Amino acid sequence: MIVNLQSIVRFYKKNNFFELTKKINKKIKYYGKDIVIHLAGEFTLCYALLKRFREQNITCIASCTEIYVEDNGNGEDVVTFEFVQFREYE
Repeated sequence: MIVNLQSIVRFYKKNNFFELTKKINKKIKYYGKDIVIHLAGEFTLCYALLKRFREQNITCIASCTEIYVEDNGNGEDVVTFEFVQFREYE
C-alpha cells in the first residue's frame, strides 16, 4: 500500500518538523504496525520520521541506487540512477 503524504508535507513550513512528524505519524498509525515505510526525500525530515517510527517498532527502508554520470559532449552531464535494492535502516 502506498500512502501519499505530499499534501501534508506541503502544508507545513520548513523547520516545523515536530508538528509535521506528529501529523504523518497519525496517518501511518491508521495502517497498524505490520507495515514497512519507505523513507526518501528531504534528509532531516526522513531522520525525524525514522526516529519516531523506530520508537514504535515500525520497519523503515531506504532505496539503494547506482549513479552513472556521462558527459554528453556539450559540456553537460547526463545522470542516470539505477535502482539496486531496498535496505532496512538498522
